[in-house]
Amino acid sequence: ITAATPWEAGPLAKRWRLVPVPGQEKARAGAVGGRQVRVLETGMGRAKTLAALEGLETLRWPEPELVISAGFAGALQEGLEPGELVADLRGLPLDWVQAARAAAEESKVTLHLGAFHSAQRVLSPEEKRAVGREHRAVAVDLETAAVREWCEARGLAFAGVRAVFDALDDRAPEEGPEDASAAATLKFLATRWRQAPRLALLWPRQARGMGALGRFLGQWLGK
Repeated sequence: ITAATPWEAGPLAKRWRLVPVPGQEKARAGAVGGRQVRVLETGMGRAKTLAALEGLETLRWPEPELVISAGFAGALQEGLEPGELVADLRGLPLDWVQAARAAAEESKVTLHLGAFHSAQRVLSPEEKRAVGREHRAVAVDLETAAVREWCEARGLAFAGVRAVFDALDDRAPEEGPEDASAAATLKFLATRWRQAPRLALLWPRQARGMGALGRFLGQWLGK
């Protein structure tokens, strides 16, 4: 499972009690639903994601059954609310898709299926509307396309599963603290105090979204 930031990778690792992987400070490993799982924090954007994935080749990890791009995404369509989940399962066998629907029901989360669009930066509400109409995509993020590309080059099964952070008409913050700690927050606000109102939305949405994502992935991987 790849996730760009500590806000995304950290809650999953904590929920599943994953432990650090020797030789890779940004990776955690353990068992989830009877499967061996590794969570890799890649950094934000295409370049950092590909660099982190290519760095795995030196660790000689066993070939994964499935690679998941996880974390947050922005909604590109009406009716997608913060805390709900979106999944791009194109190319997966039908039994994986059916298991995802069942896992969503069992974990009591709302799951929307559709294609993800890749962006190079955070999009404004106006841009999200235009991209959603043009590409008929359900959500947008910065890393999933790079993970899919890496997997396809190696013949690996791939899925994008993310929590909606910003609804279609929401304006997402372009940056935030390094992690959820008080020290990181104070450091961030010391030079960007005008963004404090937006940060007030970040914490509850982060907790709700990653909670839903963790419940869903735990159920799905156990099937």
